[in-house]
Amino acid sequence: MTAPHRRLLRVAIAGCALVVVIALCTRIGGIRPALVARAGLLGLIGSVVIPLAMVGRGFARAWLARRRIAEIGAVPSDTLDELTRLLGIPSVVCLDSRSPVAVCAGAWWPVVFVSRGLVGSLTRDELAAVLLHEHAHRRRRDPLRRALRHQWARAMFFIPLAAWWDERARTSEEIAADAVAVRRCGPRPVARALLIAGGGSPGLVAAFGGSPTVRIRKLAGDSVSLGVPSLLTCLQSAAGAGLLLTPLLCFAGFPSGL
Repeated sequence: MTAPHRRLLRVAIAGCALVVVIALCTRIGGIRPALVARAGLLGLIGSVVIPLAMVGRGFARAWLARRRIAEIGAVPSDTLDELTRLLGIPSVVCLDSRSPVAVCAGAWWPVVFVSRGLVGSLTRDELAAVLLHEHAHRRRRDPLRRALRHQWARAMFFIPLAAWWDERARTSEEIAADAVAVRRCGPRPVARALLIAGGGSPGLVAAFGGSPTVRIRKLAGDSVSLGVPSLLTCLQSAAGAGLLLTPLLCFAGFPSGL
């Protein structure tokens, strides 16, 4: 079964489930209104408890991501120390890794990590651009934002717009951090650094290499659109939102007329 067919099947299942739930609420409401009210109350409690649990899990996963990266180990770097002083940004941890990596990870107090492999692969201007980019993520607490959005998208798996919004917001954050680096270093060092560290971006950290194609087009001065969700995504999200709201409608006495 192809991906479009799977999406159509999910829409059909969600629509059928919505019809069944509304029919049950209507039927039960005509016989035992108190039972409908209890079911709606449970749904209302769940709609509060689940988001709070997702927020807590997002904080925990952002903190764990920083801890796991730190376990790689740190090495001294005179180049990084000198550049951070010249740029006026907080200290950066130099990871003991040959891979060209620059990430910002953590929850409320994120930390910027740059590997020694990346330090040795970039010129001073390019490395300065990377540091300014990652410091922009640190100031905005983007790793925590990403972790929270990721958890929310996973919890709202039946609303595909949540996953679409998560991906769009991630690209927007990368473009905003690039703009900070461009104001100090110009577009060329940012673009050259991106070509070297342009790998995939982990979901729970703000990595320099996220969304390289869109970012390079933006740095080149092209007009970049982050796109709009497809009609199928919107329809499936509407059906999923209906499933989420049905218990609340039951609690309010609609559509059974309680």
